Amino acid sequence: MLSFHCTQCGACCRHLKAFGDLYADLDDGSGVCRFYEAASRRCLRYEDRPLKCRVPEGYALFQDVMTPEEYLAKTKQGCVWLRQLP
Repeated sequence: MLSFHCTQCGACCRHLKAFGDLYADLDDGSGVCRFYEAASRRCLRYEDRPLKCRVPEGYALFQDVMTPEEYLAKTKQGCVWLRQLP
């Protein structure tokens, strides 16, 4: 089973444009997720967030293009990279 620990840092929420069009439906117009609350640096809908925002459950959306191991490795790598962005 895939395992991923989300620290809920909000880096992915603040940098939606890094994902191309994948999260365009969540973009508030500035590249930030419309469910992200800057004051708390948290997702307002974390417990009820979209499937594509859930790891590892979101793998279901990518199973036709990568293995579970590739998905998890890319997710972890992307998480580290996003946290380094301003």
